[in-house]
Amino acid sequence: MKELQKSFTSTDIIFNKNTNELNIDNNKITICIEFVNISIMTEKEIRSTVNQLIYAYASYKKDMNINLIISNINEISSYFTSGMENWKIPRIETSILNINTNKNIIILSGDAEEVLEDINNNEIYIIAGFADRNRYKNYTKNLAENYNIKCKRLPIKENIKLKTSSILTLNQVFDVLVDYNNNRNWKHSFLENIPKRKINNEI
Repeated sequence: MKELQKSFTSTDIIFNKNTNELNIDNNKITICIEFVNISIMTEKEIRSTVNQLIYAYASYKKDMNINLIISNINEISSYFTSGMENWKIPRIETSILNINTNKNIIILSGDAEEVLEDINNNEIYIIAGFADRNRYKNYTKNLAENYNIKCKRLPIKENIKLKTSSILTLNQVFDVLVDYNNNRNWKHSFLENIPKRKINNEI
């Protein structure tokens, strides 16, 4: 496991070590999956989060018209499975909040009051790699407030009706953003990427 962790964290450096700045394609939307405080997650939740990351990467390989970053991987790299060290995406051992960037950072949370109306190349959208089985409501929202960073939610209830909670998994949020980046239609993106069992047919 230590060998896997070393090979995963030592490749694809995406920031200049001299300036600590991001080195990414500024003509693309940037999505960052940042792992946060796995110490409060159960073993099952951690492994579920890793599986969601695997699903997100599979989606990324089908549509690479974005920048995908994984950050704070020291939090969770010991749980990575064989093959993940070969992923062709940039990763950061520490939090992306420690990296210099001229882009605005937005943390996405289903608990946020402010709505994400659109996405653009001047922002970095952080999806928290955090599964809590609803035990820690407002966790990512509070995290954003602690760092004085904007926190927004996807405009789900403004576009569709759900039978259950509007909280989506990591990979579902990622898929919605990638889809929206291509078609600029939130309703279409939600209907295509949220499980049908969660959607109220009376839309």
